[in-house]
Amino acid sequence: MLRYVDGAKPGKKLRIETESQPTVSSNKKYEEKRVRKFLEECHIGRPWLKYENGKMFCECCRENETTGAFCVGTTNFKLTAIKQHENTNIHMKYAMKYLRPKTVEKSQAADCLMKLKKSEYDRLVIKFRTAHALAKSHQSFRFYNTMCRLDKAKDLDIGTSYLNDKSASTFVQTIADVTQDSVREKVLKSKYVSFTCDGSTDFTGDDMENVYVRVVVDGIVEDLFLNIGTANSAASAGIFKFLMETFDNLSLNIEEKMIGFCADGASNMQGTKTGLAALLKEKWPHIFITHCLAHRLELAFKDAIKKYAVYDRMTTLLLGIYYLYRKSPKQKKNFGRAFEALGMTVILPSRVGGTRWLPHLQRAISAFIKGFRAFVFQLETSSHENPKAEGLAKLARDGSVIIFILQLKMIIGVLARLSLYLQRRELCIGDAYMRVKAAKAELLQIFES
Repeated sequence: MLRYVDGAKPGKKLRIETESQPTVSSNKKYEEKRVRKFLEECHIGRPWLKYENGKMFCECCRENETTGAFCVGTTNFKLTAIKQHENTNIHMKYAMKYLRPKTVEKSQAADCLMKLKKSEYDRLVIKFRTAHALAKSHQSFRFYNTMCRLDKAKDLDIGTSYLNDKSASTFVQTIADVTQDSVREKVLKSKYVSFTCDGSTDFTGDDMENVYVRVVVDGIVEDLFLNIGTANSAASAGIFKFLMETFDNLSLNIEEKMIGFCADGASNMQGTKTGLAALLKEKWPHIFITHCLAHRLELAFKDAIKKYAVYDRMTTLLLGIYYLYRKSPKQKKNFGRAFEALGMTVILPSRVGGTRWLPHLQRAISAFIKGFRAFVFQLETSSHENPKAEGLAKLARDGSVIIFILQLKMIIGVLARLSLYLQRRELCIGDAYMRVKAAKAELLQIFES
């Protein structure tokens, strides 16, 4: 019938299975009859695999007295069993010494090439160190060529290439990139990260933002310089955008690591509504905001001392003496003659204020007390022809100002030491609390005496 129908094909015979005769796969029948032997090809890439007395074993696992079939010996010569064993953690731990490449004898041509590369490497080391020294000492890169000629005069082999200021700039940029990569690795390795930023001005007058991070790597706390750059504005929004761009450009995934931020008390930093601290709190609600301890100490001192009018007269006296002798060569010469006439060592006046206000004020007060006789002598001598010196001489003879300076010297010494301690890199909150407590006790002792 099928031949009369186009495309018709006979059907396949149905397979009938009986319970008495279950089906057995051909692979299983083959494995039952097959007699496996250890193949020498298994040694390739496996120097630890050994075969003795009809058994296969792992030499490195047996030497380290581990447990398992490959330690006592096995007759399972399947390749899958070998691969399963070499991927175990205990095997990989002890098999490293068997996988180390053997030393290869170098040819004479290779030795010559290595010596040539070593010579070029030594030349670059000298140039990199020279460029690094210039950058660290804030020198111009135009001075780099002079330093290279000095190295040649010292019979140092520096070659004939990379001797201009552009090369120095390239070297410094390379050092900066490598250092930044090292800092980035530490940030990524650390479980917790906190940071601080502050503004500064470069020699062109542009406002720059410096970013430092504090990380914990292998139980060691480190403060690291991360980046410096220019924000769109000094407002909190501009600084916040600059910080986020810095973290993104360095591919720092610190969403869960960021735990702290520290800054001074400026409104654009610590403002509770629109300040940088508020913007960071909005992005990372868990972040802990800290007001810089050294800045808080300075502000506390100024708030406590501003109610004394004599403090303003003391500041006027110290600043006036500093500018009188620092800005006038004639007065400076007369100042030196006054010390010689009194048989005293010349002590130049120090400036009040600066980035570390309390230590600067302490130095200015100490210099004034040590050279008090010479200061008064010179001011009184110059008062006949210099109205400014006459006014400063009246302040220097004012008993209330002198008593205030002597009393402040004892107090400022305690506060200056505390200020320097609070600026230490390795400082923690616990140490700061104990140091502040000790300073308060010392001040109370001074007031009681």
